[in-house]
Amino acid sequence: GGGGGGGGGVGGGGGGGSSNLYIDPNPVNMGSTVTVIATSDTGCINTGIAPGGGFEMKKTNGQDCWVGVDQGSNPKDSKAHWWKWEQCKTTNAGNFNAGFSGTGSGCSAGRNYTVQNTTPVNLTVAGVPTCSNNGYNVTLNWTNTNNVLLLDISSNSFASYSNKNVGNQTSTSAPTGFSNSLTLNPGTTYYWRLWNGSVHTTGPSFSAPSCVPPTPTITTPACIWNGDNGPGINISWALANPAITYVDISPNNFTTSFYNKAVTGTSTTGSGFSSGLTFNAGTPYYVRTWNGYAHNNAPNPSFSIPLCVPAAPTGLSSSCPVPGNSAALAWTPVTGATSYQITVNGTPTTSSASPISYPATSGDSYSWGVSACNSAGCSTATAGTGFTCLPPACPGGLGACGDYLPTPNTIGVCSGGAWQHNAGLAGVPGAELGYNAWCAKNANPTRGFCYQCNTAATPWIQVTGDVHSNTRINAPGGPR
Repeated sequence: GGGGGGGGGVGGGGGGGSSNLYIDPNPVNMGSTVTVIATSDTGCINTGIAPGGGFEMKKTNGQDCWVGVDQGSNPKDSKAHWWKWEQCKTTNAGNFNAGFSGTGSGCSAGRNYTVQNTTPVNLTVAGVPTCSNNGYNVTLNWTNTNNVLLLDISSNSFASYSNKNVGNQTSTSAPTGFSNSLTLNPGTTYYWRLWNGSVHTTGPSFSAPSCVPPTPTITTPACIWNGDNGPGINISWALANPAITYVDISPNNFTTSFYNKAVTGTSTTGSGFSSGLTFNAGTPYYVRTWNGYAHNNAPNPSFSIPLCVPAAPTGLSSSCPVPGNSAALAWTPVTGATSYQITVNGTPTTSSASPISYPATSGDSYSWGVSACNSAGCSTATAGTGFTCLPPACPGGLGACGDYLPTPNTIGVCSGGAWQHNAGLAGVPGAELGYNAWCAKNANPTRGFCYQCNTAATPWIQVTGDVHSNTRINAPGGPR
C-alpha cells in the first residue's frame, strides 16, 4: 500500500493491499461506540474478506488490534461501509490501516476514502434576535456531517415541515433554501432536526418574541358627560416598524369584549370605534395597540374620566301675577343637571326642573339665585333679578288706609257712611284681597289696613229687635 493521506485522504493499492486512513475529525474515545462511514468506487470495499468476516481497521503504531468492525453497507451501497469503534481503548488519533480486497477498478492506488462520523452532534442555533417584528434569519450549526443529510424545520412538532439538503455541511442559514417558502415569524416556536439516512438528530428549538408595539399615551378632557363619543380623548404612540394598525379599547380589561379601530400614523381620537363606542364618566377604560404581531397594553386602567359639574344656569326670570303673592321663577335647563338649588333671600330649596312657584308675600322684596347640580357637584349660582309681588291697590286709595281701629285721625273721611272692610277674615281688614299690603307700603305700616266707605244703610236686627242702620255702633256683634 501507499503512504497515509491527510484530512480523510488515503493512499491505497488494489487487490488485497492495505491503505492508511486518517480520521478527521477524530472519533470519540475508543470506549464509546461511534458509527463512521468510508466510501469508494464500486467493488473496492468488500465485506466478508478480512478476519472476522468484516473489513478491519488497525492503528499503524504497531498495536495488533482491531479498532473498527465493519457493519456492512448501510444503506445497501457498495460505496459505503459502516464501522463501530469497539476496541483499542487508547487514543485514536493518527493513521489507521484498512485491510481490504476487491476486484473493482476503483481499488487503484490513490483512490480517496471519505471517513466521517455518521450521526451529527452538538446541534446549536445562532443569530436568534432578541425580538422581531418581521421574518428573521438564524444559523443552524452541528458537528459531523454526511453526504446524505437533510435538515427539517417545523412549527408543529413535525406534523408538517420544510426541509433542505445540507449534505457534507456543518452549518446552514434558515429559512434560505428551505422548501414550502419557509419564513421564520416572531412569536412562533420552531423545531429542527437532521436526517442522515437512518436516524433523526433533534436540535434545540428556538423562538424570537414579537417586538411589542410602542406603549400608547392617552390624554383626556377634564370631564365628560355620560354617552360621550370620545372626540376629546387622544391616543398616541411612537413611530414604529411595523406600524400600529389597530387600537383596541375595552371597559372590562379585554376579559369579555373590546372595541377596535383601524389606524394609520401615530395618533387617533376616541371617536369612530367599532359598534358605536361611547364613554361614561367614572368608568375605567383599557387600551392596547396591535402591529400585526403583538399587543401592547397601556398601564391599566388606561384612563377614567370624571363626570362634569353642570354649567351655571342662564336665562333667569321672575314674575308675579297682579294682584298676586306667588312668584314664578324660571331658567334655561342645563345639560347634565339632575337637580337645581334655588336660594331665595338666603333660604335654599331644591327642584328637579324649571320653573318653580315660590310663595311670596305681596309687597316684600326678594333676591334669588339658582345652581345646577348632579352627582359631581353644583355649579356656581347665577343671580336672578330681585322681585317684589305687587299687592292690589286699596280701592279707596290712600284715604281708605287706616289703623286697626281707625279713628278720624287715622283715616280719611267717609261721608254719609262708615268705614268697613270686606268680609272674609274677621278682625283683619282687607287681608283677604291683599289690599292691606298696598296700604302698608303706600301709606305707612301703622295705617296698613284697607277699608271701604260704606254709605248704604244695611238694616240689621239686634237681639232686642231694634232696627238700626249699618253704621259703627257699640252694640255687641255689630259691624264696625
